[in-house]
Amino acid sequence: MTSTAARIPLYGPTIDGDAAALYERMRAEHGPVVPVSLAPGLDAWLVVGHRELLHLTRDEQYFSHDPRRWTPLREGRVPRDSPVLPMVGWRPALLYSDGQQHRR
Repeated sequence: MTSTAARIPLYGPTIDGDAAALYERMRAEHGPVVPVSLAPGLDAWLVVGHRELLHLTRDEQYFSHDPRRWTPLREGRVPRDSPVLPMVGWRPALLYSDGQQHRR
């Protein structure tokens, strides 16, 4: 899978209607990892495979609970008025921490 693959927008009319059918189509077209667009100009990868999701989220080397480590945020590519910011913004809570602090 290359980063130039057609991205599925997860906003607008694409997500209206049958979510199960959308996920089924994404899996059929892209497999367990889907190139998506969270908002105009904000690209990401959506992991829809169960095995792949478990592998990814069980290893802090690959997955951080701290959204400040997300590359688009670090690089300033998420505008302050982005509709995704409330979902990916950091909050001072254990849910958004890593390592021993998260596990306690």
